[in-house]
Amino acid sequence: MSISWKAPKVIELLGQRVNRHVASSLLACVHCGMCTESCHYVLTNPDDPTYAPAYKADILRKLFKRYYDWTGRVLPFWVGAKSVFSDEELEEIKDTVFGKCTNCRRCSLNCPMGVDFATANRLARGLLVSVGIMPEGVAVVSKDQWEIGNQMGVLKEDYIETLEWLSDELEAEMKDKDARIPIDKEDCEVVYAINPREVKYDPRTISDAAKIFYVARENWTMPSEGWDMTNFGLFSGDDELGGAVVRRLFE
Repeated sequence: MSISWKAPKVIELLGQRVNRHVASSLLACVHCGMCTESCHYVLTNPDDPTYAPAYKADILRKLFKRYYDWTGRVLPFWVGAKSVFSDEELEEIKDTVFGKCTNCRRCSLNCPMGVDFATANRLARGLLVSVGIMPEGVAVVSKDQWEIGNQMGVLKEDYIETLEWLSDELEAEMKDKDARIPIDKEDCEVVYAINPREVKYDPRTISDAAKIFYVARENWTMPSEGWDMTNFGLFSGDDELGGAVVRRLFE
């Protein structure tokens, strides 16, 4: 097992990003098991203990105790505090925090101690993303959101062209030249942002929404920029990407 430069970076970032809320959740778990019966992953895989929320939370908890709690620094063997050293260990953590939890918070709702595992799990995802460790699919869509502006990699000209031919069809169907999909219209009450999959795979859903706005006589528009309402930064724990996506939509 070779020592990885990524492991110390993850540990360093953990100390910078953990807050009182996460720390209290990491320390409050008493391993009572009440979260287990509420987890749909456990219900699907009842014979695999690695799907239990408490087990998954222990991955981050052991790191936190080893470096940022005095009990783990003084008596690591007593409190089960451990470290990580290799890329292989980080990959195992990735498989757990991305592949065995959806952050639905069902476990938190059933926890008598109020442990917020979803927030801790998202923090763990963000730590891994910061050193380039994430599922391939997450890496691809995150790159597209950064560089192109939407998670499906739809170019602006293709997006505008789609809205234009949808407008032509809407105008013909409604027999009204005002039945159009407005783009960047000022002084509107509604800005309609969408999932990029609608443009790429099912643009008729945009037409359906436009018909509703038309019949309701709503003052609305669709933006030419920042129209992706999905946010993989929120999913992956990448706060920088998450903030950038929100700013694009807001601005």
